[in-house]
Amino acid sequence: MARDHFNPTSLRSLAGSILVGPGLFLLGGHLLWAVALWSRSAGDGLGVLSSVIWASSVGEQQFFHALLHTLWPALLVVVGGVLLRAEPNPEA
Repeated sequence: MARDHFNPTSLRSLAGSILVGPGLFLLGGHLLWAVALWSRSAGDGLGVLSSVIWASSVGEQQFFHALLHTLWPALLVVVGGVLLRAEPNPEA
């Protein structure tokens, strides 16, 4: 009976799947929160005006911090996608 050898591509594929799944879930939740916040504030004229005033008062560093805070799950999706794409094609 022959023993199966350890296959690192299956481990890489598993790690990619583990990163992509929660990453997509968290990214979807963060984006839905942002859309709900924007649609709630865009519903009335004062909400849009206050959003424009807030956006003009936010510094560049604060803007990038807020953007990074909202989109950090995209990093999980990208890393997981790279791990999944790194699996060699057995038919090639």
